[in-house]
Amino acid sequence: MIPKINIKHLENELYSVKSTPNKICNIQYFDFQFGTSNLNSSSTSIQTISPNIMQQNITLDSSVEIEFSYYHQYNPNDDIYIFNAIKNKINNDFCKNVTILGNKHRSDGVKFDINIKEIKELYPIDYQKRIYYKLNNASNYISKESRYGPSTFFLVNNKTYDYILTNLTDQLLSYNNKNQITINSAPFIINENIDDDIIVTGRKGTLDQPGLHCVINTDDQENLNIIEQHNYGTYLGKKYILHYKIFELGNNSFKSYLNMNTKSLAYQRFKKLQKINKSQV
Repeated sequence: MIPKINIKHLENELYSVKSTPNKICNIQYFDFQFGTSNLNSSSTSIQTISPNIMQQNITLDSSVEIEFSYYHQYNPNDDIYIFNAIKNKINNDFCKNVTILGNKHRSDGVKFDINIKEIKELYPIDYQKRIYYKLNNASNYISKESRYGPSTFFLVNNKTYDYILTNLTDQLLSYNNKNQITINSAPFIINENIDDDIIVTGRKGTLDQPGLHCVINTDDQENLNIIEQHNYGTYLGKKYILHYKIFELGNNSFKSYLNMNTKSLAYQRFKKLQKINKSQV
């Protein structure tokens, strides 16, 4: 039995979602572009910044595949299992892409790193407020860079989450209605696919704005178009498949995300070298 899962159940993730009954679709969105002018510096005329309507073709070439044994008997808990597998796969894909874009923003010369050891040495009395201000300023910087608003999330793994929280006082912390800790209304979200000592802050935009988004294959009622595939004669006799795509819109979509390090640059280089050495073994 193929479960009926409506796309609305994915509306609260860190990316906007859109349904399509096709494997290829066309997305229209707004982006800003500076106007051009031959005015000299002494002119009092104002240069305009106008939104442009742009479009991009998207191919749903990513998929979630959930396998069951040939002898498996359907039960109602399968629907929850399949939905969680779909959500986790798409979220992991998002984390991979958002980390790349957040790092690209760093490469643009922008850094809001939170080297806690260094901050404690420089500001031993009020280091906790300094850490809080760094996070808050990074959130506001996203507003300036993206032109749409401040961060809507801070993405970390469990280790980094605990490291940050142990260096913030309760008086500085706020909570939302889901009991998540927030900075400037942006909650901390834990995902173990984020590297140690990295905080990714970013803004979830609507589908007509630059950034990372997700298109999912659905039927006409916007239920996920999960395909059931049988592999007779094998132990893994049944497979559920869903096609989707995490994609990037806009020429400067990376400006909606920013990676922050919680350790020194030398430490980050050491960790990067360790990863390279492991991959070559």
